[in-house]
Amino acid sequence: MKILKTYLRVCLVLLPLSFLPIIIDAFGLGKNWLMLMMALVGLIFWAMGVMIIGKEEKIKVSRGWWWLLGLTIWATIFWFFGEAGLKMRSLIGVPGLGMIWSLTIWTFLWLQVSEERSENEEKWLTGAGLLVALSSLVIFLLPTAKLPISWPKENPLINITQGWTLVGSLLGEMWLLLILVILWVKKLMEKIKAREGYILQLVMTAFLVLVLFLDVFKMIRAGWNYLDINSSWSIATESLKYRPLQGVGIGNYLQAFNWWKPAAFNAQKNWQGIFNWGANTGLQVWTELGLIGLVMAVLAALAFKRDQKNQKGKLMVVILAILLALTPINFVALWLLMWLVTKNINTKEMGVVLKAGDEGKNAGPIILAVLVVGAAIFGGYWGVRVLMGEIYLRNSIVAAAKNDGGSTYNLQIKAIGINPNDAEYRQIYSQTNMALAGTILAKTDLTDTDKEQASTLIQQAVREGKAAVALDSRNPTYWNNLAVIYRQLVGTIEGAADWSYQAYAQAIALDPNNPSLKLDFGGLLYAAGLYDDASRMFEQVVTLKPDLANGWYNLAYAEKKLNKLGLAVNHLNQAVSLVPTDSGDYDKASKELVIWKEEYDALLKQQQAAQAQTKPAETLKVPEALPTQGKEEKVNVPAADLQPPKVEVTPTPGQ
Repeated sequence: MKILKTYLRVCLVLLPLSFLPIIIDAFGLGKNWLMLMMALVGLIFWAMGVMIIGKEEKIKVSRGWWWLLGLTIWATIFWFFGEAGLKMRSLIGVPGLGMIWSLTIWTFLWLQVSEERSENEEKWLTGAGLLVALSSLVIFLLPTAKLPISWPKENPLINITQGWTLVGSLLGEMWLLLILVILWVKKLMEKIKAREGYILQLVMTAFLVLVLFLDVFKMIRAGWNYLDINSSWSIATESLKYRPLQGVGIGNYLQAFNWWKPAAFNAQKNWQGIFNWGANTGLQVWTELGLIGLVMAVLAALAFKRDQKNQKGKLMVVILAILLALTPINFVALWLLMWLVTKNINTKEMGVVLKAGDEGKNAGPIILAVLVVGAAIFGGYWGVRVLMGEIYLRNSIVAAAKNDGGSTYNLQIKAIGINPNDAEYRQIYSQTNMALAGTILAKTDLTDTDKEQASTLIQQAVREGKAAVALDSRNPTYWNNLAVIYRQLVGTIEGAADWSYQAYAQAIALDPNNPSLKLDFGGLLYAAGLYDDASRMFEQVVTLKPDLANGWYNLAYAEKKLNKLGLAVNHLNQAVSLVPTDSGDYDKASKELVIWKEEYDALLKQQQAAQAQTKPAETLKVPEALPTQGKEEKVNVPAADLQPPKVEVTPTPGQ
């Protein structure tokens, strides 16, 4: 196991620093992919050790790891019931199924070397932390005028901004530094207690604390870019109503966000954002894995606490688990926490015994090793396919930036060919086909060949748009993409408008509180001359987001078409009040408002003149006296049944 122990130490340095600049999401998918692939390599090293040691090898586990494995299996079971596109998104997304399996494998590997682990591991991790801290400090001290720094310029693999960090996110960097601060404060206290020299420990602790507070400052300055707690709580409670036990599925928070985000979310500054993360890890687990998953996660944390060898370790697990539950999920943080809680942990050894042959030799370790290696190779094969697809996609985006339509087209075909279940590839490819068709149709002199090519590209765009929907039918983004494709075909293909209506309606049904979707749909209805329907749609837009100037502007135009000039003027005035006064939109809308007011005033004068010409009938009447009632006219009706009800009216405050 010496090879495995050395390998794990190397990974402690590499994983916090590693990323994949050859793909689009270098720090998200890139780190997640590296973490999983390195975990599979670690499994192979462990399995080879099992084969070499043979019957003497024992598997080390803990109660906490069993609960973690159970949580992972629970997530995997419901993952199998998802659509192909959803399963792929969950497998490679952050968070997702790939991440939780990676975490479970890493925890298992650290448990296997738990007895051989020493403080040297902390030194290896400290080396990575120092590189992260120094780079963060240098970037902070750089003049803003020199940022961003892109390298290389034509096809940048690295794009350094003020918020850039080797860990991938400020939150991940803060977790890394926090864990290192805990370790070095512990060393410092031990040195002080033993009355030994502690200058090194004091300097290291002070530097790490300084950069940690610097990260907090940068986080405050940049603003909170995660989902707010109220929206996340609303989404979690809605998932409890519809899917209380199993949740929406691992890595599928995006679907829950689209379905159940409250209308109040539109008041946030990031209201146009799409969130695959909850406000904190607790609500994330609850929403994705249901009550059963949440209970299993809590039991795993409690089991890891009980597995600690000393009281300080138990207290540390409790504090870090609470911090994790209250902050957004971060896979670097989870990875580091599992490394930390398995440092001083009680384990149980399990023997793998399977007698074979006349001599009764134990073939269990060999069989287990073969199965593990086979599973690791299988996972690695699909991991390489995913990586190649991402590389092709990034190269196609680079080609598109250079206006190289042919390369863009061919590279996206390769990406789809190697990973056909990624709905995102299909959506991007459909947009590429429409863009190329538009370029051809923009020519002044179209040949028959041009027309044939444009027709083929349009058909492929529709096909790929529909393929994206088929792969992930509950994702409103793909329905919206299909609606936009059909919208571009209106006037070219009969029935395209109706198909666009249907696609928009489906997208809105899956994302009912999205004002942008309804604004686009209302625009299509307006363009089709369905002003009444467009007006109702724009009313929903301004109800969802009252501070959206374009919503009021479009509503005003729809009402003007319906000859509701008074309402149109009021709503245009509302749009003007929301537009920045130093913008071109303000000048444009203000001029239109002046013209509309003049039209409205003229209309009012016409109506008043028309009313003056038509004199009403004379209606002056003298009040009539009450009729007298003789004895012969009395009717036997009980007066009590006709009395009004006795109701105490409470005055309205302020009246």
